Amino acid sequence: MKTLVVYYSRTGSTKTVASSLAERLGADLEEIVDKTHRKGPVGWLRSAKDGATGKLTVIGGIRYNPSDYDMVIIGTPVWAGRLSPAVRTYLTGRVDSPPRVAFFLTASGEDVGPALLDMRQTAGAEPVAELTLTTKEIRNGAMGAKVEEFMARLTGGAGETGGAT
Repeated sequence: MKTLVVYYSRTGSTKTVASSLAERLGADLEEIVDKTHRKGPVGWLRSAKDGATGKLTVIGGIRYNPSDYDMVIIGTPVWAGRLSPAVRTYLTGRVDSPPRVAFFLTASGEDVGPALLDMRQTAGAEPVAELTLTTKEIRNGAMGAKVEEFMARLTGGAGETGGAT
């Protein structure tokens, strides 16, 4: 199965998960580059505001066409309970959808339900699998079991949906 992992990461947590998934699945990896300045305290505040309001942003050139893949796995940090503007822009700008999608979200807190719903609605698709990880799980290496369950859903559960939380 030809797979693409697409992600946006402000602090590196989402990138860590995306890189691990792409390596383990032998997938192509696409980083979404947000052209808006989001570094430092002011960038953090701008990010939270833009996430909460569902704002779009300008993203860098995308190399891979998702319609060329059997599965596209899309990752985003959760900002103010919603997906990042970079991933929102990516999903909004897609013309063709791959036949199968999966989502993963990284968050500092536990309540990601609204962000998952936001992602489904923005993508206009029901995912094969969903994975949510806290920053703490990523940093202390405790994400293994959740990632294994997520990958099992990707490779064997074509009709399954739901969180690997």
